[in-house]
Amino acid sequence: MRRFSYMLLASALFLPAQAMAQGMGECLIEPWRVVRLAARTTGVLSTLDVDRGDTLKVGAVVASLNSEVEKASLELARARSASTAALDLTQARVDFEEQNVKRAEVLFARKVSSNQQLDEARTTLRLARLQVAQSQSDRQLAELELARAQAIYDLKTVIAPVDGIVLAVDRTVGEFLGDGDHIATLAMIDPLRAEVFLPLEQLTSVKEGTRVKVKPQLNEIGELDGVVEVVDRVIDARSGSFGVRIRLQNPELKTLAGMRCTVDFGAVETIAPN
Repeated sequence: MRRFSYMLLASALFLPAQAMAQGMGECLIEPWRVVRLAARTTGVLSTLDVDRGDTLKVGAVVASLNSEVEKASLELARARSASTAALDLTQARVDFEEQNVKRAEVLFARKVSSNQQLDEARTTLRLARLQVAQSQSDRQLAELELARAQAIYDLKTVIAPVDGIVLAVDRTVGEFLGDGDHIATLAMIDPLRAEVFLPLEQLTSVKEGTRVKVKPQLNEIGELDGVVEVVDRVIDARSGSFGVRIRLQNPELKTLAGMRCTVDFGAVETIAPN
């Protein structure tokens, strides 16, 4: 399907040989990436925090699903993880049994108590220390349970994976979302990419890392500096052309995606790839 789209684009943007000989090529400016956001789990859409045209940063909350049960489980796991009562209790018992052993050793040295009583005191101390180790293990398991509960709770929140513009919102609050149901579409427009198709004769003259000038059809924007990032290794047999992808920086978001453009391959400069 993507290859078919490229063929259509090649046909639409292909220039006459005279224009190509002058080092010019027609192109189309597109978003660097288009992301269709979906929840990572099923549930009822509880909040929708974006609208069409909104500008988002990475990590911004897009929507959230109902998470009352997951929130309760998270709070329970957090409380268990924070509790030190069991560990403090077993440690206090160890301290007490250590004193018992010391007293038993003194009494045994004075021949007031038997060897059996000393052995019993020492055995009780070993058991108390094992209980401390068990309490420490339980504490670690509680922290792991907290991390697991947090991860499950986070699944209910949809966040923006890239900086971009909201192109469309596909759902409304209250809808049930199943596996793969999209919530919104986000377009990354900094950087942008310009797709251009060139005749086979220019294959050896265009290399990755080449700096070029890109002129959008809206004259007010002016020329943009671009860098060739991809030169297709597969030729389109029908048109006798190959595709080139150009990276355009757009920090001020002034250049619009979807706009036709012209690329000047006349005065080029090659830079080392990153």
